[in-house]
Amino acid sequence: ESSLLSNELFQLVEKVIKALPPKRKAIFQLVKEEGKKYREVAEILDISIKTVELQMSLALKQLRKSVHEYQESKDIKIRKIGGDKSLFFFTILF
Repeated sequence: ESSLLSNELFQLVEKVIKALPPKRKAIFQLVKEEGKKYREVAEILDISIKTVELQMSLALKQLRKSVHEYQESKDIKIRKIGGDKSLFFFTILF
């Protein structure tokens, strides 16, 4: 059951990321998937660091909301493990 829930959670996170607005998605992917610093992303996309910060904040807020709703619907506890860059590592607690 834990494996099934983990797979569902991973699919949910992927779905939320795919549904982000294009610029927010690009920023998120550069930071979280490619490991770029906010300054680097700002330079690559020719935007301000504040824009990168805001867009990352909004993306993470949406992810947290979706994960929270998922855990409430399944009546389970979810704990993120690992550092900030390990967004996709969760453990499901029964």
